[in-house]
Amino acid sequence: MESAETPVIVDSPEALKEFVPLYVSIKKESLDFVKLNGLRVRDNRMKNGVPGLEQVFSQTGKEMGIKIDRTSCVFAYPRTPDKVKLSLTFNKEKDVLLQVQADPKDCLVADGVYYSEAGWRMDLTNGLEGARAWAKSYWETAKSLNEYLSERHTGKKNDYDDFEFPEVLIPTDIPPERIKVVENYKHIN
Repeated sequence: MESAETPVIVDSPEALKEFVPLYVSIKKESLDFVKLNGLRVRDNRMKNGVPGLEQVFSQTGKEMGIKIDRTSCVFAYPRTPDKVKLSLTFNKEKDVLLQVQADPKDCLVADGVYYSEAGWRMDLTNGLEGARAWAKSYWETAKSLNEYLSERHTGKKNDYDDFEFPEVLIPTDIPPERIKVVENYKHIN
């Protein structure tokens, strides 16, 4: 894996022009695995998360014609953790920030707040119907990464059109050649 100052190596410089930088936070103990294997769709931990909730999102997405499944993608963020409205958790003692290169035409951006709300609704009296309503909102408001990037969001509180917790769903593996460690990242709260 490259340092932040070292360029990412890709088979073709022309191919890199189509990619955009995104950010992924991983546990330090996972770094050696990622160096060897990259970030793989099949390693998505959502499959082991809240199975009933993921099933609601998968089923709702399929019914709406969404081609990306939350359990079959790599999750990333369009900005560093400190520049997301609902700041991402990042512990510099335990976590490593990666910058990955992804093809924006393949990716979808959704507001992760809807996922959290759906989880709370499943636990409350609304049950499955409440969760389905939030899942529907999640997919209805999702947009392509190209569209999201063209809106030039900053993550600032006064960026009212930005998602509270934008999560990028990448439906393809990210090989080690398109990943680099962001050296000396300091999470700013």
